Amino acid sequence: MRNNSLVTQFLFVIDTDKYAGNFERQMCGYVTGQVGECGVGMKEAETARKQIPNIVTKLEEIVTNVPDDHGCNRPVSIFSTPGWFNHGMGGHFREGSETQALLDYRREMQKYYRDQIKLTRSVIVGTGGWTAKGKKESIAKYQSKIDEAMALTKVHKYPAYNSVAIYFNKVPDKELIDAMKKRAYKFASKKRIKIKKFRLLKEQSKSYREI
Repeated sequence: MRNNSLVTQFLFVIDTDKYAGNFERQMCGYVTGQVGECGVGMKEAETARKQIPNIVTKLEEIVTNVPDDHGCNRPVSIFSTPGWFNHGMGGHFREGSETQALLDYRREMQKYYRDQIKLTRSVIVGTGGWTAKGKKESIAKYQSKIDEAMALTKVHKYPAYNSVAIYFNKVPDKELIDAMKKRAYKFASKKRIKIKKFRLLKEQSKSYREI
């Protein structure tokens, strides 16, 4: 597996209906037989090496590593998914379902901050530096968060990372793309993940063009 930041990068992107941060490295291992420095997905990669050894050998020559937010080099990352958004509390929704997303956002905010209020009320004054005034202020702050959420009329929209992006230093040929698609579908069926689309992108100065 090569690691060369100077070459143009190409991304094989698998768009799904689930948050990809829970499975992107395992899917990459199963699809390509490649893993990053973290070693996550090794079990799946070993399965791929046994089941499609010739494909894995070819992929190994063109798969490239990229550093994640922690400086760990790996051949895959989560990627933003067109047509989807995240409301800021972990909920992922399709464009056009803003009303449903807003209701879910309110529920999640209520649940989270009610738990915080309950926890704060259980704190004994004098322990951990807590004072009666501090407890009251914290509870009021948490309640204000709930009130703000309930008063919100337009849902927040953030990128939804439901996609898995595998990095290459050259465009995979049709044989490799077909093999990766087949493996991706097989992995997804085992995990109850729905694949919506495959994309092939070319990275140009941190912008992406579909090819």
